[in-house]
Amino acid sequence: MKQTSRACAHSICRISLLFLALTLPHAANAEVVFSESFESPVVSGFDDNTVPDNGNWVGSSGAYNASVRGLYNDFVAWPGTSKFSTPYGDQGYMLAYSTTQLTTAQGATGQTITAGVTYTLTFNAAFESGASADYKAELVAFAAADDNAAREDPNSPAGTVVASATGAITA
Repeated sequence: MKQTSRACAHSICRISLLFLALTLPHAANAEVVFSESFESPVVSGFDDNTVPDNGNWVGSSGAYNASVRGLYNDFVAWPGTSKFSTPYGDQGYMLAYSTTQLTTAQGATGQTITAGVTYTLTFNAAFESGASADYKAELVAFAAADDNAAREDPNSPAGTVVASATGAITA
């Protein structure tokens, strides 16, 4: 069974994911095999229930508040939030509630998980002014037959979590 990788980010509270990179080391050097800065399509403010239009992503569906996620432009203050800045462009990706997630689409990373190889998932995250946020990021291996419908369902048994990290973002 071929295993392909996905980068997945979940939100436990309101959180904006600003930049994501999956790194695979080859010999003495690390190679970035997938990165995203959420620049397309350009939105004005917060555009909920959206995913970047480059075909690399699927968003969560079905669960309570699963669609409260989307592209967010740093030039516009959405009600209740401040403008933000990112060194990776002008937009980020906002995830809200524990049921929201953003997952790479089938074939997006083009990688096969290999035993004994170290993979590094890096991301920058921010939270709304005056608040804090918790996050969970996972590296998941999918079978080749696991399509985007299985990936967007937060309750799907598809895929195997090979690594995860959680944490809190505070001022």
